[in-house]
Amino acid sequence: MKKILYISAISCLFLLNRTAAQQEHQYTQFMYNKLAYNPAFAGAREVASVSALYRRQWLGFDGAPTSYMVSYDQPMLKKRIGFGLNIHRFAVGINDNYVGNMCYSYSIIRTDDINLKVGIAGTFRQYKFNFSDPNFYIRDINDPFVTTATEQTNISGNVGTGIYFTYKDFYVGFSVPNLYRNKIQIGKTAIRSENQEHYYATAGGIFSLSDNIDFKPSMMMKFVKNAPFSADVNASFLFRRKVTAGISYRFGRSTMADSFDGLLFFQLAPKLGLGLAYDYNVSMLSSYNKGSIEALLRYDFSVPPQNKGDLTNPRFFF
Repeated sequence: MKKILYISAISCLFLLNRTAAQQEHQYTQFMYNKLAYNPAFAGAREVASVSALYRRQWLGFDGAPTSYMVSYDQPMLKKRIGFGLNIHRFAVGINDNYVGNMCYSYSIIRTDDINLKVGIAGTFRQYKFNFSDPNFYIRDINDPFVTTATEQTNISGNVGTGIYFTYKDFYVGFSVPNLYRNKIQIGKTAIRSENQEHYYATAGGIFSLSDNIDFKPSMMMKFVKNAPFSADVNASFLFRRKVTAGISYRFGRSTMADSFDGLLFFQLAPKLGLGLAYDYNVSMLSSYNKGSIEALLRYDFSVPPQNKGDLTNPRFFF
């Protein structure tokens, strides 16, 4: 039964076909991981920083999505220019998807209270399909392609852009990581699709409730043609500038409720932070999995101003 679910359910949701749009990586800790969605964020924290993220989706579901990501970004030339790198691996079923991109950002406006950044990114992507996987379930035993194929690969490139704006305690961003559609095809007639444009909008802020507690709401909206609109809405609280705890609600146009998420972020040291997240799934797949987990580790090569107690520019919290 699990093998049937493995190829039928997972393939319908994620593998390539002639009508569905390809979904990009999804992360619950989007507020700590903006460079994955928006190249304009490169250098926005004004310190050189490296992050590593692991996500395991739908625990207990054979062949469910697993994501790995490493990113690096830093400011340059009096912090007006930002540079960033992202490397992703996204595995689901018999598909292994590798993505690498290089980001560049520039501050058009930069004052003590305002920072308006624009960014561009170049992306390299590789799709790999392993048809020799012993768990691969063949629905049509007469299909000559899937019965003779072993491993197939598709390579493509793309460009993206974004804007990121901060004003005192608030930020907003908008990005399109892929500006045009990539034709994705394995074999002459077997598997076809297009990597559709993804549109992301993010927003958030900080509200001081007391000397030791800050309220940090944030949200991210995503729109993809031929796929349901989705949004993450988060409410987090920062305690003593050391621990952040919050909850998120993820919903989409077709199912409304998708998951309720719990998040924790620990500032283990002035330069080191650890983020954890758990998604409790409430969609149609809730009966077949035990939720999703996510872990993020971030290291700053110099101490960010907020960890020194300098709150003259709260955008560093983002």
